[in-house]
Amino acid sequence: MSNFTLDRRSALKAGGTLLAAAATMSADQLLGYAKAWAQTSQWKPEAGAKINLLRWKRFVESEDVAFMKIVDAFQKATGVTITVSNESYDDLQPKASVAAQTGQGLDMVWGL
Repeated sequence: MSNFTLDRRSALKAGGTLLAAAATMSADQLLGYAKAWAQTSQWKPEAGAKINLLRWKRFVESEDVAFMKIVDAFQKATGVTITVSNESYDDLQPKASVAAQTGQGLDMVWGL
């Protein structure tokens, strides 16, 4: 048995491989995966559920396209409406802080 230590290089390789595999999925395959996940999930969304999501503006267009495919597949599989707002990276933290302090607006923040 070999000793495997997770270092930055192996983590980046694994992450790159996973991202490449996900990028090759067609919209139908992604929707099929999302539907299968939604059917086996322990929780079921309430009728009319909506999510307000704040994320950074795209840096790489293909990442934004892939992200929106995932959002679309989730919406179709669960019936939950997701509103995605894009802000510059420097504006994420202040907007997320205001939403957390007031308890209004955003439901989720996609950040680093």
